[in-house]
Amino acid sequence: MKYSKILFTLLALGTIPAFAKPYSASAVPFDFVDISATGTPYAVLNNTDNAAGFVPIGFDFKIYGAAFDMLSVSSNGLMMFGWVWNTPDNSDLTDSPKEAPTIAVFWDDLVTTGGDSTGVFTQVRGIPGAREFIVQWNQVKFFMDSSQDDSLTFQVRLREADGSILLSYLDLIVGTDPRNNGASATVGIKDEGVQGADRLLLAYNSGPNAFVGTGKSTLITDDGAGVPEPGSIALLGTGLALLGCLRRSRSR
Repeated sequence: MKYSKILFTLLALGTIPAFAKPYSASAVPFDFVDISATGTPYAVLNNTDNAAGFVPIGFDFKIYGAAFDMLSVSSNGLMMFGWVWNTPDNSDLTDSPKEAPTIAVFWDDLVTTGGDSTGVFTQVRGIPGAREFIVQWNQVKFFMDSSQDDSLTFQVRLREADGSILLSYLDLIVGTDPRNNGASATVGIKDEGVQGADRLLLAYNSGPNAFVGTGKSTLITDDGAGVPEPGSIALLGTGLALLGCLRRSRSR
């Protein structure tokens, strides 16, 4: 009876869904879906600086093993799941932001002042099971350079089917500004907490590069989806070994 209880506990623990959480990025052909005319303008971020607020995704999106139906969007090109963060002071994602999973689409000191087409737009498209949630920063500008007629436009697409993230940069150039093309921006994703290992950093004040720049698209994929963590495999192996011992002891 004692061995049976131990075996049951181990096998039960071994079946708890626990997944590895690595992500990878690849440069893909440029793919930009302009939603400035069809999407919903997020009024909280219109004609503002350093603002953020929550918006519904339209479906459950999984990131680092957790599912969310809402996220926060910042005027500074940053998104977080379960937390609002509006600072313009970008980081290398090692320990900040630490409060929640984060996507730095193009995290820089930006403003959304300008005409009617300037601002942040959102849209859900596709059929259930294969939907995309799109957030587009349209014709936004660098802080302290907002008087320029030129502007920045970029977007992120969250895909329901496989949890992938597509970053697309239509225009990251404002005149001759030294911050162009990600030279002062952070791009990447990270999990919550002070965990530098649980991050994928594509640019930190280092653009342009293979992933970030005008006319570039980058696909971030969840390579660990459905892959058990080593601890779960080891626990299940222990349970099976104990089962073999139990059977041998009973056959004597």
